[in-house]
Amino acid sequence: MIEQWTVESMYGLIIIADPDNKAAEIPETGRETVFTNSAVAVPVQPYVDGPVSLWLGPASEMTRKFVVFDGELECPTGRLGIELPEDDDIVAIDVPRPVMRVVISIDDLDFATSVWVGVDL
Repeated sequence: MIEQWTVESMYGLIIIADPDNKAAEIPETGRETVFTNSAVAVPVQPYVDGPVSLWLGPASEMTRKFVVFDGELECPTGRLGIELPEDDDIVAIDVPRPVMRVVISIDDLDFATSVWVGVDL
């Protein structure tokens, strides 16, 4: 099942990682998607320009416009979440394995207003 949220990101960034993994390495980014083994940082439009729509669900059902990440993420506590840098957890789901394949797609390479996060469950 695909779930959807609308958020406003003060810093124009969302983080996809295990929210309970205190050892997660959060990458620093400018205006491009960057990742470590434990987190992906995706630039989005800042809140002054409007909201951002987020979708989370099975990778096989997810929209794939501009794929900015297709790889494995460490989820040692069995959770995968979408967060804002201001320490706001948006959502987290339980995942069955400590390393999960994740596909992240955005609608615009300059200022994303939609982000799809697909997980192989």
